[in-house]
Amino acid sequence: MKNRFLARQSYSTGFHPGVFIKSLRGLPSFLRDACRYQRMDPPSGFRITAADLFPILSDRFSKAGFAGGHYFHQDLWAARKIFERSPREHMDVGSRVDGFIAHLLVFRPVTVMDIRPLESNISGLTFLQDDADFATLNWPLSMV
Repeated sequence: MKNRFLARQSYSTGFHPGVFIKSLRGLPSFLRDACRYQRMDPPSGFRITAADLFPILSDRFSKAGFAGGHYFHQDLWAARKIFERSPREHMDVGSRVDGFIAHLLVFRPVTVMDIRPLESNISGLTFLQDDADFATLNWPLSMV
């Protein structure tokens, strides 16, 4: 009951007690590292100022990420297939830009169509905000 209450409160207020506690635990090592860095007398463009600080102190106790799940493996599989076939360009409808599309942009220009808006100035990425009605499109469609 208590955990459910805290979970709901953290969702509605943005305050997460677990993150707060991890942040407090991470503060001493952050301060120690920041002081050590300042003592190294970095060049002027690399000096830390109070205005520059935005420490994410809880990350120190988190994992680097999650390399798994069906979408992760599906994105890698499809990107490999597209790389092997080496099309001139790739047209994509609705894929995550920070997932599958990011993989493709490393080696191929991509045009993305989605009904959701996207603000981006990424080289090689063309974005069309529209509804994909393939019956009226003149694109040659190929299956991976």
